[in-house]
Amino acid sequence: MNLNQHKITQSGVTELRKAVERYIDRRIKTPADFTFLSDSIRERVAMSVSSTTLKRTWGYIRDAGSEYLPSRYTLCVLARFIGFRDYEDFIDNLHSVDVQSASYIGATVDSASLDEGIEVRVTWSPGRSCRLRHLRGNEFEVVESHNGKLAVGDIVECGSFTMNAPLYFNRVRRPDGQQLTYVAGSRSGISFEII
Repeated sequence: MNLNQHKITQSGVTELRKAVERYIDRRIKTPADFTFLSDSIRERVAMSVSSTTLKRTWGYIRDAGSEYLPSRYTLCVLARFIGFRDYEDFIDNLHSVDVQSASYIGATVDSASLDEGIEVRVTWSPGRSCRLRHLRGNEFEVVESHNGKLAVGDIVECGSFTMNAPLYFNRVRRPDGQQLTYVAGSRSGISFEII
């Protein structure tokens, strides 16, 4: 038996699933959601977990039984996807993750409440920033980007900005047609300023 296997429990897997859903700001419950998550994982961490394996992990497919425990590989990939070294790192930091979640209370601005053309400057550690121009609803255009993965010209979707919380871009559309998801400030949160 792998020495790390003793840490794989139903409750740990449940907490990891919840953390993944919070990270991408999306409930995983339909076949399209599992495909989306599989593609997002491959894009973000360059590792592969099939949508079928994700369906088993979430209990959508029960062909392996109701007490199914995913492999350590699957759990480590999911943990890396949300910013941890591996599954054990996620479990070891589970309580600090909960504390972090509780500390997200800060000034919040709903994206849809902003006037078209308004710009928002977003900063996060280490030394990253971007400036977004509001287009409509939850859509923004990246007009400036420093030290991050967003690029000028990207069209991003986000529902709100909250001080000291991660900023989830549910969709990033590149000028070349590529689509991805992105999280700014996954560990320490973001600061923002309406310009």
